[in-house]
Amino acid sequence: MAMARMPGVGDFVALARLQADALRALPGTIMALNRSVRSLEALLADARDTLAVIARMAQRADAVVEELEEPLRLLAPGLQRAAAVLGDPVIATVPEVLRQVQRDVLPLLTTVVDTQAAVAGIAASSDRLMGLMDEVGGRLAGLTGLTSIGRFGRRPEQS
Repeated sequence: MAMARMPGVGDFVALARLQADALRALPGTIMALNRSVRSLEALLADARDTLAVIARMAQRADAVVEELEEPLRLLAPGLQRAAAVLGDPVIATVPEVLRQVQRDVLPLLTTVVDTQAAVAGIAASSDRLMGLMDEVGGRLAGLTGLTSIGRFGRRPEQS
């Protein structure tokens, strides 16, 4: 068994040196601790300000949500019906139906409009021709001997 040795003067001197070194470093350590406490204090102040801003934003968001809540609740049934309609497979065919209408029906409608304009032109020309024929017929009816022709005048028995 080893025996415990008694501390000597050298041990006390070494211990005193260590204590003196620790005491010399103490002011620097205290200053560093003081700086850290001040930084922590500034950080806590910033955190407090940030929390205040977050609280104001939460109040604003709550006010907006409260204001929109009832209108959104009223819209919900209509949106559900719209979703059901839009989810119907028939809706997927709408673009093709519109393309087909554009491809097949619109040219037909254009043709109908063009035909209507042509018929109106022909009707106007027919009216002018009939007027001209009536005028010519009236003049020819005034000529002797042509009254027996049916179109250009009346026969004496029709009078």
